[in-house]
Amino acid sequence: MRFATSIPQFYAGGEFDPEEFRAYFSRAEELGYESAWAQEQTLGAAPQLSPVEAMTYAAAVTSRMRLGCVVFVSTLHSPVHLAKSLATLDQLSKGRIDVGVGTGGPRRPFAAFGVASPTALRRAVRLGDGFFGAGSSTTEAFAQQVVTVREALAAAGKSAADFPIAKRVYISIDSDADRARRRVNAELEKLYGSRVPAIEEAAVAGTVDGCLREVRRVAEAGAELILFTPLHDQAWHAEQIAAEIIPQIG
Repeated sequence: MRFATSIPQFYAGGEFDPEEFRAYFSRAEELGYESAWAQEQTLGAAPQLSPVEAMTYAAAVTSRMRLGCVVFVSTLHSPVHLAKSLATLDQLSKGRIDVGVGTGGPRRPFAAFGVASPTALRRAVRLGDGFFGAGSSTTEAFAQQVVTVREALAAAGKSAADFPIAKRVYISIDSDADRARRRVNAELEKLYGSRVPAIEEAAVAGTVDGCLREVRRVAEAGAELILFTPLHDQAWHAEQIAAEIIPQIG
């Protein structure tokens, strides 16, 4: 098992603190997170930094972690401009960049490959190097996606060992499970623009023990890398996850 953390992106005007951002990544590397990932939401109610620029800043303040975005909605980009930006960032980071792409969806503009579409999953197997399940996908849906991906790999004669599978997990830990659920639901509503019960169901929220049970289910469903994405108190969650969750799974 491998574990990743999210790149901080949610800042209203004037809130960004360079020293806090640098300290977050210094500690994340000390805690052993393998990688850090951004997400793309160009338009939305939540104030969110652009992924390329956030990844670039992260590259400048880290030395070991891989950095990525899941996902760029490739249909909304000029392919040449996006390729140039990412190739430049790959150079600046000394080759530490990973890129996820997807076509998006009506309610999930940064959903990972094939949230509920077997055709898109097969396309990911044909053209991609791995599959990243969306944070908006429930564990049950993700498990079915993993089955489809592995069937497509077998049909294409590709090795599953060379095609990593990952899952973003929105997470909220609190000694009060109800408060954890209220907080993550409120943040998801800002992120997605409205209340979406299916997305709320996909998020993991509760006490440490409750969150641990749900994260174990994600691993059992086939995730080889789990991207923990707290939507509040990000630095605190990075510490809690590293101390209380990861040792019980990895």
